[in-house]
Amino acid sequence: MDWSTWRVAKDKIPHLCLIGENETRLRSIPGLDQSFLSVITYFSLVIGELVPKRIALSNPEAIACAVAQPMRWLSRAGAPLVHLLGRSTDALLSLLGIAIASEPVLTEEEIRALIRQGAESGVLEEAEHELVQRVFHLADRPVRAIMTPRTEIRWLDLEESFDSQLAEVLATSHSRLPVGRGRLDDCVGIVRSHALLAARLEQGTVEVSALLQKPLYVTETAGTLSVIGQFRENGVEIALVTDEYGGIEGLVTLTDLMEAIIGDLPSAEQAQEPAIQRREDGSWLIDGVLPLEALKELLQRDQLPGEEAGGFHTLAGFLLHRFGRVPGTGQHFSWDGFRFEVVDMDGHRIDKVLISPEERRSTP
Repeated sequence: MDWSTWRVAKDKIPHLCLIGENETRLRSIPGLDQSFLSVITYFSLVIGELVPKRIALSNPEAIACAVAQPMRWLSRAGAPLVHLLGRSTDALLSLLGIAIASEPVLTEEEIRALIRQGAESGVLEEAEHELVQRVFHLADRPVRAIMTPRTEIRWLDLEESFDSQLAEVLATSHSRLPVGRGRLDDCVGIVRSHALLAARLEQGTVEVSALLQKPLYVTETAGTLSVIGQFRENGVEIALVTDEYGGIEGLVTLTDLMEAIIGDLPSAEQAQEPAIQRREDGSWLIDGVLPLEALKELLQRDQLPGEEAGGFHTLAGFLLHRFGRVPGTGQHFSWDGFRFEVVDMDGHRIDKVLISPEERRSTP
């Protein structure tokens, strides 16, 4: 060491000793480290997170545009380091025998939560919120849940006279009717009501078979979105729903799909009573064909017992599942604080159900 270096070191040594002594004294003060850490944490949260977030929320579009390019540069600059860290983590997990799970960027539940928050804050109208929720429900439902059941299908029989066929057309408001030969399972096509009436005015008696269109068949387990795609591909608005044995289970139209999204669309001549009627005593008189989604929304329940098996899609189906047989009028059961009673039967079909909230008994 030369003389000049020694002089500099000699001048600095007292100062270094003084700094070390002061540091030791500061550390000896009780609670100083914790207080200092609390202050740093406070300013870090307020200045580093909360204030910038409030500023960004005050004018999100302008600030997003301003920081977009710098963020892109920062992302490119840090990409090699991020890639190295990611590869290192994956390699270590592989050595430990841990499978790497790929999670979606945004899940359906997160989208639902965002929509719900938007409705609560007033950004979305309540009608918009319900519409989006119905779209999500539609994607999860099979066509069997929205179809018109076989027992309610109006159809024409080729083995009957033309006058009987014409009377059937005039008795219904449907624009399209399936046509069978002796039975509905032997369906030969679909006829348009207006085409049949127009031919009747022009030609008198006509052959219904000459006006038939090829029917579209879908399985009862097909998803509703799949049916919409088939409607688009084939240019039709009606399809017959079949079971695994090839029998006709029901019928689905484009109107059924629309009603599943926006609600019931009764025709002008139909004076339908509401599916849910609230009574003065707080109970509900409900139609047996009420969809499960509407029932769960009414009862504020996320799931019904047996729903996962997919064996039923209506209130009547839920009751049949619980009873294990076709019930009679007046039979009832209790579930999760509610009493379900069959008040009207239409043959073997559950027509009306009375649901009453049970009084909770307070235990002493």
